[in-house]
Formats: sequence, C-alpha cells, structure tokens
Amino acid sequence: MVRGIVSMWTFNKIGNKRNVVISPLTSRILAINIISLLILVFGLLYSGHYERGLIKAELKAMTVEGKLFAGALAEGGVRGSFEKPILAPDLAKQMIRKLASVNNNRIILFGKTGDFIVD
Repeated sequence: MVRGIVSMWTFNKIGNKRNVVISPLTSRILAINIISLLILVFGLLYSGHYERGLIKAELKAMTVEGKLFAGALAEGGVRGSFEKPILAPDLAKQMIRKLASVNNNRIILFGKTGDFIVD
C-alpha cells in the first residue's frame, strides 16, 4: 500500500470485494466538515441555554426593581397612620414619574380597587 493513502474494503451488489482508495486531501476535507458541523450543533444547543439564563436574570432583576419601587412608594406615597396607610394619588404620581425617569422601564400603578392611577 502506498504511504499516505487510506484503503478500505467495500462490497458491491454481487458480494465481491473491491478496494476503495481515499486520498489524504479527501479525508482532511471530510474531517473539517465534520468538525464544523459539530461546532454548529454545539453552538445551537448552547445558545438556547444561554438565552434561558438571560431571561431568568432579567426577570430576577425586574422583580427586585419592582420590590424597590413598591418599598419607595410605601414610604413616601401614602398618607395616614402606620396601621392604616392610604395611597395618595398625587404623591404616588410624583414618585412614579421620578422613579421612571431614572430608568427606562414603563411603570403602571393601580389602586387597591383596580382603578388606574398613573402610567
């Protein structure tokens, strides 16, 4: 056998052996194509996992931000006693506008009965 040439045995329809020769260039091209396909498949699988992680992080950040807004609104946007706080729409509107100007999120505030207060 010649050095650098891969020889394989194949069988034709009748069942006789026949020698198939694959050149080194063909084997290299095949290897590169298989590696590129594996990289593509791995990238597609990893991108789905990465996207799920980004969505989870965004939801967690928005939850924390909502809790901060609720705490700030509870401290400065209410009137009345500590036992029975009442949401003051005028104070709440001012606070929500100031908080919304800091970041670019849309903040919608509804009252206890579901009536719209500020967007």
